[in-house]
Amino acid sequence: MSRKSLFLLLAALFLAASASASAQTMPRLEHVAIVVDENQPYSNVVGNSAMPYLNGLIQQYGLATNYYADGHFSLPNYFALTTGEQITHDDGFTCAATVDNIVRQLLPAGKTWKVYAESLPSVGYTGGDQYPYQKHHNPFAYISDVKDTTQKSNIVPLTQLSADIANNALPNYIFIVPNDQSNSHDCPPGMSSCTNNQKLQYADSWLQSNIAPLITSPAFQASGVLFLTWDESLATDTVNGGGHVATVVVGTQVQPGYRSSTLYQHDNILRSALEALGITQYFGGARYASNMAEFFGSTGGNPGSISGVVSNASTGSGIANASVSYYGGSTTCDANGNYTLSNVPAGSVTVTAGATGYQSSSQTLTVTAGANSAQNFQLTQLSTGGIVGRVTNISNGAAVASVTVTAGGATTLTDTSGNYTLANLPVGNYSVTATKSGWGTQTRTASVTAGANTTVNFQLATSGVIKGTLTDASGALIAGATVNITGGVIATNKNVTSSSTGVYSSGWIPVGTYTVTVTKSGYTTQQKTASVTTGATTTLNFTLQ
Repeated sequence: MSRKSLFLLLAALFLAASASASAQTMPRLEHVAIVVDENQPYSNVVGNSAMPYLNGLIQQYGLATNYYADGHFSLPNYFALTTGEQITHDDGFTCAATVDNIVRQLLPAGKTWKVYAESLPSVGYTGGDQYPYQKHHNPFAYISDVKDTTQKSNIVPLTQLSADIANNALPNYIFIVPNDQSNSHDCPPGMSSCTNNQKLQYADSWLQSNIAPLITSPAFQASGVLFLTWDESLATDTVNGGGHVATVVVGTQVQPGYRSSTLYQHDNILRSALEALGITQYFGGARYASNMAEFFGSTGGNPGSISGVVSNASTGSGIANASVSYYGGSTTCDANGNYTLSNVPAGSVTVTAGATGYQSSSQTLTVTAGANSAQNFQLTQLSTGGIVGRVTNISNGAAVASVTVTAGGATTLTDTSGNYTLANLPVGNYSVTATKSGWGTQTRTASVTAGANTTVNFQLATSGVIKGTLTDASGALIAGATVNITGGVIATNKNVTSSSTGVYSSGWIPVGTYTVTVTKSGYTTQQKTASVTTGATTTLNFTLQ
């Protein structure tokens, strides 16, 4: 089980008991703004002289030094910020997101919202990419509460932001989407090639031009907070899912120059946004994620710390990799069971320790500002647990019944709702496999914790993906070409457009044989055949003359 998954499991057990007595609360604010840049690690951003405006904000306001994206590819991280669930790991995802989400809770609370998207073709646009605008950087274009309702009129071009600031018409919830030339993903406008620092330099100047007026506006100064983050780190950085990224917290109530070493992810921003706007109906990962109230110093005084040892109650030996958490953060024990929680707000704090195969334990103690408090834990080892989950169709999210699920010799079938349970499994690590005739087979790993159920969900497919890269004879990438896919059991032609990086993707299409035709003005048309197999990606590259 990952550290994040274990934290969520533990949080569910003690959150209700500790919240009323000890949890820091977010200040109630009128405006919460979120800005997301793209694909840069923490080390490229913090302290980089190419980004003087951003680093000025860091010096003046707050920085989360231990913040990690949830996963890789953009869209799952944007969904984590707005639904608390990653939903998909395919930026070519075309389905509606029907899970609970920020809009579904803003409306009954009487809160207003807008997405300000740079290069958006028109108000209410929920269609595909129109470079440099990228749909998969705008999660609201997928949310079912928005895309086919009158709420889509709240998706507006970025130019509307300056007008709303001038007219004192800022909504309560603000989501700002820079285009791919402004968000540190691609080269600045007019540049076909560039260095990474040139991308960051342009992104920094864009922030100063577009975000500084928001920060200095009277409405924001009176009662506002801005979370400025990156969707994910480099693809090679998979720590905690999506790698280490910079996240800055800006607002007049933020402690000047505050630095937090608490482990945070996108779910924490979602939880903080809900609480700041007075919404208490939490969903997805926000149900268990802590808020980021420490940036506001809501308990007063300097933080303290908690340290100790987590050991086996029978043997007395330290438990390596045990998790220790409180409402504001978590950490992992070293090889000898030692741990330290830093920057813990002064006051009464409930701390929980847990480890795979052990009964978790919670203790409440008083943390003194500027001092360390000692707290040891002795955990009782348990014997068996279970694996539970649900199997759905990756194309449309529908339940898949009669799927065979196996783990460690135990076997069961999913019911009509796609749910399954494997009970009384010995504590340990398992390979869990879901298979059904005519569907792709999927295998995941799981750690069974004694006395608890580990959730392992599957998404099976009777479809696949055609994906490829378009280049010219020199090897240069070709953007904006039209890729027409016909055949199989598709009733009509499926057209896709190559992205700025020359990549195209069909998204999930039924198994079968297809003809793929590529056209672009100034190039000869090319045609190839591809076979789509269950649950797989077929790579089909083209070199255009």
